[in-house]
Amino acid sequence: MFDHIGFLVTEAERLQVLGRAEGLGLTIQANERRTFIGTPFGFRIELQTHPDAVEPETGDRLLQLGFATPTPGLEPLLSQLLARPIPEITSVVAERMHARQVVFSGIPALPVQDPNGLEVRTVSPPALIDGRIEDQHL
Repeated sequence: MFDHIGFLVTEAERLQVLGRAEGLGLTIQANERRTFIGTPFGFRIELQTHPDAVEPETGDRLLQLGFATPTPGLEPLLSQLLARPIPEITSVVAERMHARQVVFSGIPALPVQDPNGLEVRTVSPPALIDGRIEDQHL
């Protein structure tokens, strides 16, 4: 079950994000290895400072992640927390929270849909238009 998205950050960035999260009244759970921020969208945000925990073995990169959530405002909250636009994450309003689509760079493969309805695609090379992935197969 999907319960969080993670961002690799430096320790200095983590502290800045936590300060902004506190200012927004969001719940923070932290220990030596992991830090989570609660959101009103049905999932948490993880701040990871250990590259070994997130480095892909294949070299593929996450290009786009789409969510459905009953609460609008995901993109502005992420931008506010991370102090930058996050065009690779998009959302639509729906009855229940779920990840809708994920796009990776790498060797192209046929789209796959997992049992929860998540559509997984791999594109190469990606064409970025206005911060969004544009591919004839998307």
